[in-house]
Amino acid sequence: MTGEGALDPVRLRGVAALWKKTNRELHVRFDGNSMRPTIEPGQEVLLRCTDDVSIGDVIVYIYLDRVVVHRLIAQTPRWLLTRGDAHLIPDRPLQDRAAIIGRIEGVGPAPRSLLRAASLAVARLAALFGVRAMSAALAAMHAFRGVRPG
Repeated sequence: MTGEGALDPVRLRGVAALWKKTNRELHVRFDGNSMRPTIEPGQEVLLRCTDDVSIGDVIVYIYLDRVVVHRLIAQTPRWLLTRGDAHLIPDRPLQDRAAIIGRIEGVGPAPRSLLRAASLAVARLAALFGVRAMSAALAAMHAFRGVRPG
């Protein structure tokens, strides 16, 4: 949740507080590698704005001036402890529960590159139409990549 039109942390906390009152759901994308392989960078996720989080949930919260998406691994009434799935060491304890935006309730399909999408299409065509279609599709893929088949 970065880029042009992004909210500063103070405004984001205010908006999140309003959204949490209605358990608003948002389809959003986040950058970063810390939640791999569970969530790939740019992968669409379903965010439910809520304070109701449990150990094991992937939560979204504000830390300093950043939005963080990490798994909740421990909590007490005074603090929460999170960690990215790709990390071994947990984050610093979060002592401000108002910083919580919500929890991830669903993860969409991983983003694909255009070339990978094309290769999947080739495989589907080959399965449907046989080897001739596969040869034609491979020639088209090579042309698309700027490489001529040998």
